[in-house]
Amino acid sequence: MPGPDVEEMRTKAALAKSILDDVVDSSSHEDEKVGRMLYSMSFLTVGATIAFSAFIGNRIGKPFYELDLVSTLFVAYVLFLVCGTTVILEAMSPRLYLRRGAPRDESAGSSADLDSRHFFKSIARKERENWVTSFRSSTTEELLEQEAEDCLRQAHFLSRKVTEKIDSIRKAKWMMILAALCFLAMSAVGVASYI
Repeated sequence: MPGPDVEEMRTKAALAKSILDDVVDSSSHEDEKVGRMLYSMSFLTVGATIAFSAFIGNRIGKPFYELDLVSTLFVAYVLFLVCGTTVILEAMSPRLYLRRGAPRDESAGSSADLDSRHFFKSIARKERENWVTSFRSSTTEELLEQEAEDCLRQAHFLSRKVTEKIDSIRKAKWMMILAALCFLAMSAVGVASYI
């Protein structure tokens, strides 16, 4: 029968795993938001393309360089959409490191630096026999302590990544809102051209 210290370690390991699970769920929730945003923008792009092709010949406004207002608004739509999509891709795949300006926080580390019994890169770096032996040769107390530590380190690491992801999603959302406003303005100008 395990002593009270082992039972306490099990409880702590379970709590740490629960924290990690919550962070992973948060990350998945943000990924689902991104999927919905991109799905919506794909339908909006079809609408913008149809509207643009319907109104292109009307030559409205000619604000500069002989470009009509419909064309200008469509180009603005595409630019905002591409910028927003690029920011989302960066958020979903941070290893691209497209950010300019403020230096990256190196204390956050990368997934390659994370050493954990749960993390596939950490497991893959070790020889199979050595990895299995390290598990088998450890005591229950050592494994429970390592379990709690691994879960907490992963939760902290992923929390920082989710926070970065949310910041990028907010920026992308505003770019896509501006794209949608360009689409609305293009449609209004196009409809006005028939009046």
